[in-house]
Amino acid sequence: MALFNLIILFLNVSVFAQQKLPELMTKQALQNIRLITKDGKFTYYQRGSKSLLLSSNYSVKEILTSDQGSHFDVISTLSRKRILVILDKNFHKKHSITQPREIYWAPFGGEKMTKLGMGNAANLHLNDEWASVYSIIDRTIKFINLSNSDLDFSIKLSNRFNPFFIPQIEMINEDRVLYTDINKDGLYGLLSYNRTTKRNKLIYKVDEPYFKIDFCLNKNDLIIGHFSYDSSQKYSQILHSDISKVDLKELYLSTSNDIGNLFCPQDENLVYFVKDTSGKRKRFTSDIFSLDIKSKELKQQTKMNTVSQIINMDGMILVPSKGKYYVLRGNSKLNTLDQLKGN
Repeated sequence: MALFNLIILFLNVSVFAQQKLPELMTKQALQNIRLITKDGKFTYYQRGSKSLLLSSNYSVKEILTSDQGSHFDVISTLSRKRILVILDKNFHKKHSITQPREIYWAPFGGEKMTKLGMGNAANLHLNDEWASVYSIIDRTIKFINLSNSDLDFSIKLSNRFNPFFIPQIEMINEDRVLYTDINKDGLYGLLSYNRTTKRNKLIYKVDEPYFKIDFCLNKNDLIIGHFSYDSSQKYSQILHSDISKVDLKELYLSTSNDIGNLFCPQDENLVYFVKDTSGKRKRFTSDIFSLDIKSKELKQQTKMNTVSQIINMDGMILVPSKGKYYVLRGNSKLNTLDQLKGN
């Protein structure tokens, strides 16, 4: 009986190891989709190379048009109050990371687009009441209140070391901002900026230029990742602290060359990241792992060996691998949902 149970356990483990994540299924071609909600009711997608469209409740509206050869990106949060659109008019003509893009905003599900300005990256914050736009050329983060422009402010970065650097940015409240920067010695740092006092405070800094900082917020926890750019300097660490009083404690430490790309869902006490699974193998392999903030339990979430990114789309966790998208968390069959309730 004991041997039989051992065989059954082995088979169960083997079946689990062979299970595959469901592939994301949508009505639109995946390469055209810029944003689809987890309930399938709103889809923003690109048609050709000059139009951005919104599909909802069996109707399609063109919400932004541009020159032939353009590319659109759509940014949203779970608040679903507003979206940002990043328009690259030279996507198929000029391959430049530093070239500024046009940034627009619109009400979520709405048609009216309002131009915010020019920049290279943009995000929404604080229940979609604020937008941040970063310009590589100006090395400046602009914070724009989408209801009251009198509250707008900006932060100038110190970075002169890396011309392609784009900071990570989070607004804690209307007065406090967390962001990454690089100092004159090429060292990554995480800083806190107070809009009232206009002063910066260093939260965390790496000690060598081949290390990078990644961070995310989980409810009241600040999660900081310390990862290596250099494969010969294998070191990974994840720290956490209460956001109100920074007292960093270690969650995870490894001599592996983890990629990082932290993601903190707001409805779980977990942080997801991409971990090196190569071991003693010569070929580099990596997968998504979760780390419990309370218990420090480390759990492997994918078994693909080729994962390098974690995509958060409207609360879904998508895993890109070999040209396809798989769903780690959320509904994978979005090709059967479209209609709004009550219609």
